Amino acid sequence: HDCLLGKGVVCDWRNPDVIRVAPHPLYNSFVEVFNFVKILKKQLKTKEHISIIGAGLSGPVMASYLSSIGFSTDVYESRSDIRTN
Repeated sequence: HDCLLGKGVVCDWRNPDVIRVAPHPLYNSFVEVFNFVKILKKQLKTKEHISIIGAGLSGPVMASYLSSIGFSTDVYESRSDIRTN
């Protein structure tokens, strides 16, 4: 958490072991989300399992990139899949 703050990532810590970030497509560009994932990758020492909750539009981008570099990811979203409506 402190390492991410030091790199300019706005986030907060939730006990017991959750780092909350909220990239949003109205406020953050694709490049900013991509750069966040690169920063996160450098900070993680092992290939952790990462759950992305309340993913919105930028969560799948983050999950895809993390998966492509060897992380196990789950994406949880309460909204229905727009492809099935």
